[in-house]
Amino acid sequence: MIGFAVGNGTSRKDYDLNRLNDHGLTVGCNRVFKVWDPDYIVTLDKCLLKEVEAWIEEHKPPWYWLSRYYPDGKRAWKSWLCINGALLKPTIEINQGWNNNSGVMAAAFLSELMRVKTCYMIGMDFFRQVPGEDNDLYAGNTGFAPGLIRVWNKLAESNPHTDFIRVGPIADIDREFYDNGLKGFTFIDYKDFPF
Repeated sequence: MIGFAVGNGTSRKDYDLNRLNDHGLTVGCNRVFKVWDPDYIVTLDKCLLKEVEAWIEEHKPPWYWLSRYYPDGKRAWKSWLCINGALLKPTIEINQGWNNNSGVMAAAFLSELMRVKTCYMIGMDFFRQVPGEDNDLYAGNTGFAPGLIRVWNKLAESNPHTDFIRVGPIADIDREFYDNGLKGFTFIDYKDFPF
């Protein structure tokens, strides 16, 4: 089985996400619901929970919603991975607790819990293209956190059964980061992406 973890980095700006439909399990991050209907949506940022929850309640899409929030208030919101408010697993068990953003959690969910063989990552840019500016299609909104390199490397190291393939162009200024910083990832451009 293959999976697609879809973030909101600017590298996915011109890619039609509907091309992924019916090709594998899809997990979208945060505000991706504005343009596409994934199988799962994940948000870890407390400031986004109400926005995502309100949109889902209004539109009632057939999604499973992943978050760190446990709505009965009995548990700290950062402690649990939940689906639609039901406890799934303590986040300390997901990527061995190395989770700092929705992109990492989306890829970890696909690899560790859904056991996909290949995890394609679209709109996961791992960097900020311009120093001091968010590399985010929804820049200016709250809830964006760039991935820490050690968190992504832990994901690949902890899940050797999954091929992690980042799809999209790499800016020249970030070539060294991709070539020397990230370990255990393959990088392809959209022209080589079969979907």
